[in-house]
Amino acid sequence: MPKFRIDDANKEDILKIVTYHPHNYVKAVISLTQPTGDVEFKPPTSSIGSLKVLPIELFDLVIKYSDMHTVSVLRTANRRTRLIVDASFPYKHIILCAPHIRATLERTGVASHFFVEEVFCVLSNPACHVCGNFGLYLWIPECIRCCITCLKEDPGLMPMSERDAQAAFGLTKSQMAMIPVMVTLPGEYTTFQKSRQRGVRLLSQKRARQLGIVVRGKEGLDKYTSSSNSKSLAAYRQKLAKRDVLDFIDKLQYSFDDVYRYLSAVHFPYFDRLSHTTHVGLACRGCDIASRGSTTSQHRRNKTYTTAGALEHVKGCPDAQDLWMAN
Repeated sequence: MPKFRIDDANKEDILKIVTYHPHNYVKAVISLTQPTGDVEFKPPTSSIGSLKVLPIELFDLVIKYSDMHTVSVLRTANRRTRLIVDASFPYKHIILCAPHIRATLERTGVASHFFVEEVFCVLSNPACHVCGNFGLYLWIPECIRCCITCLKEDPGLMPMSERDAQAAFGLTKSQMAMIPVMVTLPGEYTTFQKSRQRGVRLLSQKRARQLGIVVRGKEGLDKYTSSSNSKSLAAYRQKLAKRDVLDFIDKLQYSFDDVYRYLSAVHFPYFDRLSHTTHVGLACRGCDIASRGSTTSQHRRNKTYTTAGALEHVKGCPDAQDLWMAN
């Protein structure tokens, strides 16, 4: 049998045969069904008024350090401002590589909390914020990248409801406006395609705790959580205890993905600044086939890669090599 090798002549063929884009993971999270593109664009006829004296480089800086909502509003002023915004760096790369992100952040209600530069930094960094592997998703409550395994399992990526955050950290609804609180969107979620129609307000537990410390001070928050007679806090603790029991039962029998985790994420491609290429994420067919029916091999099956990462993975994956040699 010929020895497996990768060279410039067979790279594309290897990728076509042994890798695939995991559409099931993309559909497991927020997936906007409404078109996110703009209507047919006509050349601008109006100016930007007194702002026309400003150099374009200054506009780029203003847009770069503005939040996503403000920039979306600015581009609706007229066709001239839209042209300037859409051509600015790094906003243009966000729209070109991930055109659905603008609408996702707006519709979930958190666009005003994240700067254009902040979103671009996540777009141009492929690593999961938790484990460092390639991250397929944007976790919306904190605007960080994550992979499928960490989204499913990491405690820090389990969002909490606004009501629970108020109870757990003694916060008011007006105080909650200081941190991103997203509204979930109707759709089908998790790899089991569970239907969710009712909107829920979710946020990061880490951000909620940080806000509790800002509002009450660390000693004040510790005192509240240890000695409060709040009925809502007692109800929250009871809810957590019940959830722990259910989680334990699930692990003994079979595991159901917590839908809240998927409600708070969206597929987010990776933009390579050096090569100016976009990577949507590739999975290994060899790992997929080898892990079917095995609960112990799910982490291997869940991994995704950039193009270069996938080729490097294939070099050490006998299942992918067997698949290639059989074709």
